[in-house]
Formats: sequence, C-alpha cells, structure tokens
Amino acid sequence: NNRKIMADNKKIAELEAALSAANKRAEEAEKRANAAEEKLDEVEKRAKDLEATLQDELNLRDVEEEETIARVNSSAADVLASRDVELTALDKERMELQILLKNKMDLLEDAEKRATAAEARMEVFKKELEKLKAHQEALREELDHRDVDHSIMIERMRSLDATLLAVVDEEVEAKENYIAQLEAQVSKEKEAKAAE
Repeated sequence: NNRKIMADNKKIAELEAALSAANKRAEEAEKRANAAEEKLDEVEKRAKDLEATLQDELNLRDVEEEETIARVNSSAADVLASRDVELTALDKERMELQILLKNKMDLLEDAEKRATAAEARMEVFKKELEKLKAHQEALREELDHRDVDHSIMIERMRSLDATLLAVVDEEVEAKENYIAQLEAQVSKEKEAKAAE
C-alpha cells in the first residue's frame, strides 16, 4: 500500500509538474499572443495613419490640380482676349490703310486729270501763240508797205515784238513748269502706289 501511495503521489507530482509546465507555456503563449495583438494594433494604427496621410496628400493634389486647371483656363482666356484685341486693332488698321489707299488713288486720278487738262490748255495756248505770231507777221508786212514814219513804225514794232515775246516766253515757261510739277506729283503717287 505504501508503494502504491508513493507511486500515486509520484504520478500526481508528475501530473502537477506537467500541468504547471503546461500552464507556464500557456501563459507564455498568451503573452506572445498579447504582444502579437499589440503589434497588430500598432500596425493597423500605422496603416490607418498612412492611409489618412495618403488621403490628405490626394486631397491636396486634387486642390492643386484644380488650382492649376483654373490658372491655365484663366491664362488661356487672357490670351484669347488679348488675341481678340490684337485682331480688332489689326482690322481697324487694315480699314484705315484701305481708306488711305483709296484717298491716294483718288488724288492720283485727280492729278492725272489735272495734268491732262493742263496739256490740253497748253496745246490751245500754243495754237493761240501761232495765230498771234501770224498776226504780227501780217502787221509787219503791212507796215513794210507803208512809207509814213516807216523807220519809226519798224522800231516800235520791234520793241513791241520783244516785249510781247518776253511775255509769251514767261507764260510758256510758267505753263511748262506747272506741267512738270504735275508730272512729278503723278510720278511720286505712282511710285508710292507701287511700293504699297
């Protein structure tokens, strides 16, 4: 009986030792599990913080992108408005140039008409001059046939001829100068027109 009791006590002691060891292992396992849960909580917290940070960055990126798009649109609108102003100014300048060109063409046409009229008047004047010279010649021939104060009349006639010719020459020179000026003006207008 004593042996059996001793054996039973030994088994009980072994079982208690095994149970104690098992409890100890269970406690260690629980500690490891708790530590793992703490690490998992920490990882989840870090993950949430990282997600929040990423969301903040995404929101900031969205705001920056919207601001950039707004600036680009505003700049594009400013450029288009500036182009419209430039085009309007160019159209106005083109219309002004067309008006100036028309005025110059009108002036050129008027100058050509005046030159043509001056040439026609010059031809009439030359014919009148020829008639005057013929009349002078007829008077001279008539005076040649007269004996009364022949020498005096001839002298007067020469003086009259000289005076009349001087006046005629001055008139002719003035007309020719006027025609030359008109021709020069017409030439300048044509050169300006060609240059444009």
